[in-house]
Amino acid sequence: MGLIPCLKPHYLVFVIFGEFYLIYKNRKIVDLSRLIMLLIGALYLFLIIKFAPEFFEFMVPMAAKAYLAYNNEELFAWNIIYNIGAMMPFFFIFLIFLRLKFSESDLVLTLFLIASAFVILLENIGSLDQYAIFLSIATICYAKFAYDLFSSKEISFSRDQIVIALAMILSVFDFGILYGGIGFIRCINFWWVFTLAYVVVLIFKKNGVRAHLGLFLVLCVAIMLCVALAIKQFPDLRFIIHLSAIFAILFLFEKRIYSQIANHFSPLLLFAITTLICGQFYSYAKMPILVAIHKNPYTFPNRLSDVVAYYSKLYAPRQQDGIVMISDCLCHIFPTLHYLNKGNSQKQYAAMLQTGNYQKNGLMFPIKNPDEVFTYFYLMDDVKNAIKNPATKVVFVNNSKSATVDYKRCRINILEFYFLDYGFKKSFLKNFHFENRMVNSVFSKKAPSDKIFKDDSFDRISKSESVMFHDFEIYVRNEDR
Repeated sequence: MGLIPCLKPHYLVFVIFGEFYLIYKNRKIVDLSRLIMLLIGALYLFLIIKFAPEFFEFMVPMAAKAYLAYNNEELFAWNIIYNIGAMMPFFFIFLIFLRLKFSESDLVLTLFLIASAFVILLENIGSLDQYAIFLSIATICYAKFAYDLFSSKEISFSRDQIVIALAMILSVFDFGILYGGIGFIRCINFWWVFTLAYVVVLIFKKNGVRAHLGLFLVLCVAIMLCVALAIKQFPDLRFIIHLSAIFAILFLFEKRIYSQIANHFSPLLLFAITTLICGQFYSYAKMPILVAIHKNPYTFPNRLSDVVAYYSKLYAPRQQDGIVMISDCLCHIFPTLHYLNKGNSQKQYAAMLQTGNYQKNGLMFPIKNPDEVFTYFYLMDDVKNAIKNPATKVVFVNNSKSATVDYKRCRINILEFYFLDYGFKKSFLKNFHFENRMVNSVFSKKAPSDKIFKDDSFDRISKSESVMFHDFEIYVRNEDR
């Protein structure tokens, strides 16, 4: 526990949640293991201050400047809302505890799932590594809760087999059926129609609770109208508004209505829960298939990783031979360094300076904020030193969407942006030559259009059904011609 901050400081959230639970359970604040944890943490902090004082003096402030959300309150708030919306569907499974008993192990799993959600909110950028932690813990929760659900007496396969089979089949086609996206079914319309139709059927079948069902039906219609008005007023919040309303409907129906009719799960809630469990299962089963057929540009291996591996082995075969990745995404460089057994002479894994500031005001770095100037020059010096290093043999430059995008004016190539620094340009042109370019397009489900869409990939071509996904340029040190 004391060494957890060595990974990332905000991973302390897991320790804090766990310790608060133990304090609540044991009614004991002072504990030997807790004291050892604090001692290790204090020693770790002392060693940083003693041997790497620049960490708190430079690195922590610079991290806040490099991640724009940390110095932009509005962006930080919107990222929190977006991440909450992305995680909300995974909490629908807790509706099973309207019927099942919440055990101590369920409480522990829930606390860690909430803690992983807090980590994502603190990170604020919704990065893949943070969501991997959240999804791994969510998977454990799903396995435990699904076992409890299907081994309980609350459901019957003979009675609910049609509902369960339908949920399993639909979730194969589109996991977004519960997320509110648009895919195999227009899910927002589906959920409301399905709920209203089910309640209408119950009104005709159940005499004893007709008044309650009728009142609930009116409530559903009222909520649906409120949701429509809220989405129209706040279109950017439509995702979270829709999910919150569906969660409320499922909760109220199961807790207030169906509990008076039967002592088991309603088909409505069972359908929602089964869909979520099956969707989670299919998402895992789908990935090996996508890797095998190379259909997903994010999976590894893929054409990009093949190109990186080919040129690295060709021009940087030795372990001490370095490569530099200039990209907006760290996922391009992580597997390369690991699988090719390469070292990393840079302070950062990948050069990630963006062109946005230049496109806004014509300046490479902002000059109004000294801290930002210091941060950007620090990052640029890191790249320049890597380029000057004779051990660096290959440079990969990613002309990606987020690195070059600006829809209000002409775009500047990412390497042209770096060439604004004369020292970098001189060193780069002296030592490296263009070797090749790798362009990777993927099929787009969207119909071709007569105009270039503002929100699509940065170089989508009019009337084209393909979207350019990767555009990498490969440069090799001149001595290796």
